[in-house]
Amino acid sequence: MQSTLADAAYRAEGLRAAIEAESNALAYLQLLDPLEEPDGETEIGGWTLSWTSQLLANEENADGYMGGGLYSVWLYEVEATLSRGSRERELTVRRLVWRRTGNPLPF
Repeated sequence: MQSTLADAAYRAEGLRAAIEAESNALAYLQLLDPLEEPDGETEIGGWTLSWTSQLLANEENADGYMGGGLYSVWLYEVEATLSRGSRERELTVRRLVWRRTGNPLPF
C-alpha cells in the first residue's frame, strides 16, 4: 500500500514539474521576438526549449484609417519542443511582431 502511495506521489510530482516547465516555456515564447531570433534553444529550469519560426504573413507600412502606416507587422508561427531526458512536449504559438517604420510628422 505504501509503495503504491509513494509511486502516485512520485508521478504527481513529475506531472507538476512538467506543467510548471510548460508554463515557463509558454511565458518565454510570449516574449520571444521571432524577427530577431527566428530559431534557437535555451534551458529553463533543467528543461531544454528549442524553437523554429515560420513567417505566415507580413504587411510593410501597414495602412491605417488615416492612410499610410507608421508600422510594419509580421505574423509568425513558432513551433517549439520542450524536453528533458526522454520526456518531450510540442508547443505551437503565433506571435505578432511590429516595428515603427514610418514618420508620424511627414512635413
